Amino acid sequence: MSKLSIKSNAVYFIRNYKHNQARLAQFEKNEYLPGSKIYTKWGTFANGIYEDQLWILKEALPHYPNSFYIVNWTSNHRLTYLTEMPQLTKPYDGFTSLLELSKELYGLKDIPKKAILFGGDFFENQLWRFSEAGDNSYRIINYTNPRAKLAKWGKSDQDCGVYDSDDSLYDDQRWVLEPRFYNVEEVKNLVYEMRNAGSLPDEIKRSVEHGFTQVNIDSVKEVSSFKASAEVSFELKNVSSTVRTEFSKEIEIITSRQTTKSYSERTEKSFICPPKTLKAWYQKQLNFKSYIEEHNCSLLLNNLETDEKPL
Repeated sequence: MSKLSIKSNAVYFIRNYKHNQARLAQFEKNEYLPGSKIYTKWGTFANGIYEDQLWILKEALPHYPNSFYIVNWTSNHRLTYLTEMPQLTKPYDGFTSLLELSKELYGLKDIPKKAILFGGDFFENQLWRFSEAGDNSYRIINYTNPRAKLAKWGKSDQDCGVYDSDDSLYDDQRWVLEPRFYNVEEVKNLVYEMRNAGSLPDEIKRSVEHGFTQVNIDSVKEVSSFKASAEVSFELKNVSSTVRTEFSKEIEIITSRQTTKSYSERTEKSFICPPKTLKAWYQKQLNFKSYIEEHNCSLLLNNLETDEKPL
């Protein structure tokens, strides 16, 4: 597979290079202690592909270019490296450090994973950089500590966390980004065909649907995130610039009416056929394919293509 671009707001699976079926996942969405906004049930999962293995990469612009929050798609919780720095705006039971609070919650002297998922305020220890590691893989390194690398040191789902003991580089610290949509299929649908044997142009008006079709609305979630994810897949599949431009225009239309929760609409169009001509109008449909069946969807583009033949 070609190397994917890292695009802010796009959604990815994050798969370990060494344990090549293991994808980063959040297992439970319940707080470890009510009010803490700390979530400890995360790791990798290798026996299937589910929504909780999807992650949004959000670049922290303008202050932290090339640094990303790694945000779980289902929960909106962020991967957080545990450091000693004070980072809780309001101390929780006297604690001002996520690390010290997490140690207390665990009842342990150390946190084996050295990372949690956090749903509270934003801090620098939630930022990660992606360093190319060869063979389309990356090392995922925390912004606050260049030695702190996301790693998977064993086959168990829990054998995953941050390794920050030394500068050594191992294959279990390499990760592959997989697109939310592994394929984009372009299909042409016949919308209307007109045969004009007369000596004057013939015209008819018809309404044509465009926008999302065959879609689970919950899987679209944020249209801007869908757009970024689609653009990553466009690069992977070498989709033409013309189709990309039409796609962007359609997304703009959808975004402009998103408050109505309408992801498609019908627009009246004029179909004009010249004299002594057979003319056909086609609409391009983009079918997005995901490993998660509920995320499969189709998008009908607004612009129509034509084909004419003399009679």
